[in-house]
Amino acid sequence: MEKQLPYTSFSKVYDATMKKVPYAIWADYIYNNFKTLGVGSHDRILEIACGTGKLFSILNKMFLNLTGLDLSFEMLQRAREKKIESLINADMMSMPYADQCFSAIYATHDSLNYLTNIGNIKKHFAEARRVLKKGGYYIFDLSTEYNVLKYYHEKTIKEDHNGIEFLWHNFYDVSKNEIISTLEFFNKRKNERNSSFLEIHRQKIFYDSEIINAAEESKFALQKRSADYSETKSLKKAQLMVYHFRKE
Repeated sequence: MEKQLPYTSFSKVYDATMKKVPYAIWADYIYNNFKTLGVGSHDRILEIACGTGKLFSILNKMFLNLTGLDLSFEMLQRAREKKIESLINADMMSMPYADQCFSAIYATHDSLNYLTNIGNIKKHFAEARRVLKKGGYYIFDLSTEYNVLKYYHEKTIKEDHNGIEFLWHNFYDVSKNEIISTLEFFNKRKNERNSSFLEIHRQKIFYDSEIINAAEESKFALQKRSADYSETKSLKKAQLMVYHFRKE
């Protein structure tokens, strides 16, 4: 079985696998919060880890100067197939943008959990601060330990999409606060060579105090936290903890 980088084969079935993700709800939440904070429809906004562009395509109708960034070339290929432009293949810890060029930034769907240690989180926050204008806002989410233990730990997901079968095995290492996801892909399409691929995804679960302290080191001020892109859900059972920070 050939080993690949995360999201190489996953990109081909990602949209089908994530069809239940409430992107429209997330988009409304982000739009309404940015609008309340004074971010205008023509302000320059950055989506970090934009992936296949599902959320981007919705918010680009609300914010007309939207830019996307993702580390996975393959995920961006899927986005470009949807005729989405203004996308760059780059690392969120080293972003190819000028200083203070964005009014707001957002990152969703546990993208920051992939940074795997607090040192990388700090590097990312320093970069986010650099490209944000003074007084700019950053909304992002992080997967929680509650989410991992309830829905993923020692669970296997099996799906088949257009002849590509995959198995998604998950294990949470409590001692390291790390979730390891092993994805196996099997190409069973007719008239194509049978092949199999393996991706290993590693994500870190961070504590609130770690995130807030790291952000404050980069001169961000916490505005609020919410659960699952809702203003009313309990934080105790958040699957995604959503953070709002302002650049001081």
